[in-house]
Amino acid sequence: MILLLPKMTKALGRESIPVAVINESGLFTLAVSFIGTKASPRFVVLRIKGSELKVSKGYLVSGLKALVECRGVEEDTVKVAKMLGLSHVTPQRRVPLFFDVEVHSEVPELDPLANKLTNVVSLEIKELI
Repeated sequence: MILLLPKMTKALGRESIPVAVINESGLFTLAVSFIGTKASPRFVVLRIKGSELKVSKGYLVSGLKALVECRGVEEDTVKVAKMLGLSHVTPQRRVPLFFDVEVHSEVPELDPLANKLTNVVSLEIKELI
């Protein structure tokens, strides 16, 4: 997946969500969450300083949320759904980017999911001019 990072983006508000961390790239962490009423995996990118989040672990996090464009989301969503044995996935055109992230707690129930999906999807950052 390639995150197309704009120079500036507007926050839509602050939100808390449980995430399973599956990859990282510098200041950015790729996670999966099950947002909404349908149990479809959704990618989430967290911009977080330091090493508060470990790949293969589940967390409850909160932060300012913006939506950003990504390339390869559909293919990666299908790949993740197949690994989880899901027959239906909700299409995801834009990915939530959380910044000013606070880690509230670990969520051990998400650790098996995070372990299964670790490094299945790569994250590349492309800054837009």
